[in-house]
Amino acid sequence: MREHILTDAVAGGDSSVFLTSDGRLYASGLNSYGQLGDGTKTTRYEPVPVMSGHTMSTASVGALHTMFLTSGGEAYAAGRNNYGQLGDGSTTDRTTPVQVMSGYTVASIVAGAHHTVFMVISNAARSTSVNRQVYAVGWNGDGQLGDGASTDRSSPVRVMSAYKVTNAAAGGAHTVYLTSDGQAFATGRNEEGQLGDGTTTGKSTPEQVLSKYTVVKASAGSYHTMFLTHDGKVFVTGSNSHGQLGVGSADDSIFTPVEAMSGRTVMSMAAGYSHTLCVTSEHKVYAAGSNEHGQLGDGTSENRLTLVRVMQTYDVTAVNAGS
Repeated sequence: MREHILTDAVAGGDSSVFLTSDGRLYASGLNSYGQLGDGTKTTRYEPVPVMSGHTMSTASVGALHTMFLTSGGEAYAAGRNNYGQLGDGSTTDRTTPVQVMSGYTVASIVAGAHHTVFMVISNAARSTSVNRQVYAVGWNGDGQLGDGASTDRSSPVRVMSAYKVTNAAAGGAHTVYLTSDGQAFATGRNEEGQLGDGTTTGKSTPEQVLSKYTVVKASAGSYHTMFLTHDGKVFVTGSNSHGQLGVGSADDSIFTPVEAMSGRTVMSMAAGYSHTLCVTSEHKVYAAGSNEHGQLGDGTSENRLTLVRVMQTYDVTAVNAGS
């Protein structure tokens, strides 16, 4: 990959996908279910090309499956499919990417642990946000798809049909949907307060949270959630077992979102399995939470209960976190 310019990287369960400036994708890591999409189940210790012959826009990596998006809005899926998370109408694992959501122009894809969310534009009416629709598929045992049920889906079902949804975040077993006017809705598992509604009661129909704020981005970890407001404030909720909320303790979970990074303007953030990353408007990176394997990048293996500065010699513009 030395001859290519990297423009993006995404990480999931135990695999990673890299995007180059000319629209090529490379993947590496665990491949036990074919989640790399290279036609094999061979774990790759160096990146291998995938989706050759397509100009790619991005990818999203779940626990054991990967979703691929071309520059023309076509969606492809590979890997584990036991819950129907690939969205091809089956529960058959795929080692070679199969096209899904045909008949739609897909604007974005978000892969949760074992479920997937598609933002699509109907090919019958392509006028961007006005006709943008949201579909979800896969594991739904905790209501994380937000269709009012707890039945797994192998074919995508439409959700949030009454709202203009512009973005979504999918976690371990919960999902957050964001609307064009800055409303945040959460659904799914909630035993750690990860939905941010002040309770530990799970939801199968999305419920509005952080209603007093204009939310522009959300990031969902396995059991915690981050919300970014239009004025650069970050709110966190859910499990804090490793200090991943960055609020100075590793005690009880938090059920109602609280502000982290107070006094700083944040422009990007990411929730991993049990760690958290934030990028400020000054391009400084801060990290908190589980650090057993050095995932925070602070030179130690100690958990951090407050957000500490990392990558201090670099100006960073964005972050991504895997599990």
